[in-house]
Amino acid sequence: MKRHLRADAVRNRSAIIEAAAAEFTTRGRSADVRDIAARAGVAIGTLYRHFPTKDDLLEMVMQDLFSAWQNAGLSSWVNHADPWTALTGFIDDAVRRQATHVALTERLARPFSERQLDECATRVAAVAEQLVARCHAAAVLREGVTGEDIIQLIICLASLADHSEIGRVEPRADIPATRPGTDLRQRTTTPWVRQLQIGVDGLRPVHGALAPP
Repeated sequence: MKRHLRADAVRNRSAIIEAAAAEFTTRGRSADVRDIAARAGVAIGTLYRHFPTKDDLLEMVMQDLFSAWQNAGLSSWVNHADPWTALTGFIDDAVRRQATHVALTERLARPFSERQLDECATRVAAVAEQLVARCHAAAVLREGVTGEDIIQLIICLASLADHSEIGRVEPRADIPATRPGTDLRQRTTTPWVRQLQIGVDGLRPVHGALAPP
């Protein structure tokens, strides 16, 4: 029979996850569980009762993060009327999600063979594949571009963004960052945004077929 947590245990677990999300966002895997416990307002022993290792806690945070990313992609982009806008909007949003979260940057920077087996990353990659398929069907995407190419482009672009600067790069106040149709040119010009513009331009079919991997 599944054991039900007491109300105080549920609150503690929620507080630990929230605190861990904040610490992993800014410090990545180097985050200290003692700092997480202190931020959550619980004893270190309480933290370990819920999450025996730091990796267990990090995995929970990553699952929540990837689920939110996947849901955002499905709700905002997969059914968007314009395939090209959907793809570029997904890329823009994804770069920002990764560049503002140190632990996410670290996770996606793993070697391909390891990341390929990552269930969380696979779910997000599936969204990219759907967007790519729609663009190819509409003949607005360079021939040969795959969903994996899009994920790799996102990883490369986010690696250029300074985690301390990303939050200062905002769209116009009247256009939310994840709103379909956001024009990348409306962003503040910074080195990583320029590379984003260059990278997205390279996806256009005018450049000819992309050589197979």
